[in-house]
Amino acid sequence: MSQLKNALEMKSIRDADEKLKAKERANFVPEESRAKPLAYFEISRYQTGPFLGLFRVVQLITEGRDGKKFKLPERLIVADGVDIVIAMANLETALRRRVFR
Repeated sequence: MSQLKNALEMKSIRDADEKLKAKERANFVPEESRAKPLAYFEISRYQTGPFLGLFRVVQLITEGRDGKKFKLPERLIVADGVDIVIAMANLETALRRRVFR
């Protein structure tokens, strides 16, 4: 006994499937997309002084580990007085720590 379907049986299966898909599309309600901010960074470039032209990266922490919001953000220095390559590497490390904590 063969498990293969003939052309008429395949057409009826496709028609039934198409009706089901049309019904599902009519009842589809997309889920609302929401995003939660994870990290805020401030990147500065020294304009004067001994670090002229170098960068400073500060992470602004707006809530504690318990989820409670701070009135004013805490500033955590990620990199200070470094060139752009080191500043970007430290920024990436700080972002990874924040996202995957």
